[in-house]
This record gives sequence, structure tokens and C-alpha cells, in this order.
Amino acid sequence: MTADPQLWLSLFLIAPIVGSFLGVVIQRLPDGQPILWARSKCDSCSHSLSWYDLFPIFSWIFLRGRCRYCGAKLGVFFPAIELAALLPVAAGLSITVPSVKSVLLGWAIIPILVLDCTGRPVTLVLGLALALLGLATHMAWATVVSMAIALPVAGLVACLHEDNISTSAARGILPLGLATWLHGTQVIATIAMSALLVVPIAIWGNRLPAAIEHISWRSPAILCAWLTCLYGPIFLV
Repeated sequence: MTADPQLWLSLFLIAPIVGSFLGVVIQRLPDGQPILWARSKCDSCSHSLSWYDLFPIFSWIFLRGRCRYCGAKLGVFFPAIELAALLPVAAGLSITVPSVKSVLLGWAIIPILVLDCTGRPVTLVLGLALALLGLATHMAWATVVSMAIALPVAGLVACLHEDNISTSAARGILPLGLATWLHGTQVIATIAMSALLVVPIAIWGNRLPAAIEHISWRSPAILCAWLTCLYGPIFLV
């Protein structure tokens, strides 16, 4: 199976846009802030940003990492997430069997990994979106279905959820969400790989650097699931 040049070029072009949206999700969702209908603002001067201030990566470079209106530093969070969204595309294209499915999973897990690694709650919305996207990828019309189902449901839950209920439910639905992306042998491989990482963390967790000591089982398991989704078609039946 060879890569479709037009498809993968399109994925590379939209990856920073996806990353920009994921950055908004990471910043706003845990605090219950609106995602789709709220204007982006400068954190320093609260000036609403125009469309030409929001070009992924390029606006940040052109403005030299500063707000156009007040000159305050913007930080590297958004360009970093936008660049990170390119990694699943590059990884999916690098293997002998190019995998769009692994790209979608790579994008879906970015907010979960960032929230988990920074000690912020992983909400039910992200768990549901992960599961629904996984189910949708088993269908030929995966992209259309995933967007049509996941986004409205995620938006509805975002409006209704309570933080404590959402976080508890998310812990239960994340393993199910990951399993929807994999078949039998890949699930077994993911569990085995995760155990190799999680067990040492559980035993020697108190010796980890303070910056990462709060990382839970989720991050290793999610990374293992993505690697299995990426390389499983090559090494697993």
C-alpha cells in the first residue's frame, strides 16, 4: 500500500490548524470555558485577536512571539502544540504501510497527554471523543462520521459536566476509548507494553523529578496504544 501524495500533503497542511484547535481545547476545556464560540484574546491586554493573528505557527513567527496590540510575550505553548500535531503525520508517513488511522489517534491523544503531564484533569469530553473517533475509524467514511458525532457530543457534555463527575468518568472511559482503535492482538500488545512502563513508575514513582512525579498510568498507556496503532499492522496479525 503506497501513500496518496494529495492525502498526505493535505494532512501536513491541516495539522497545524488541528494543533491550534487542540491548544484551545487544552487551555479551555478543564476550566469549563467555551471552545467553539469564544474569541481568542491576549492573556495580557484581553484584546480580541483578529483572524490574521491566528495563522498557526506563522503568525507567532511574524509577530516574534509578542502580542500585536500590547507587545506582551505570547509564550510558546500554541506553536509547540501546532508543531506537535505534525509529528503523527510524519510518523504515519514514515512506515511502509502509511496509516491515516494512527494520525487521527495521534491528534486525539495530544490534549490528554498534555493535561495528564501537567497535572490537570482529563475530562469526560476527551474520553468520549477518543472512543467515538475510534469507533468511527472502523468505517469507510471515518473522517466525516467522527467529526459529525464527536464534536456535537463533546460540546453538549462540555456544557453539562461537573468537574468531579467528568474526571471520574473519564478515568473509566479512557481504556475503552483506546481499545476502540485497536484489534485483539494490538490490545494485548498495548497492555504488555504499558505494564513494562507503568510498573516501574508505580514502584519508583517517588524518585521521579518533581515536574513529572504526578504523571499517571494514562500517559504510558496512551503512548503505547498509539505506537501499537502505528506499527501494529506491520508486526502484529
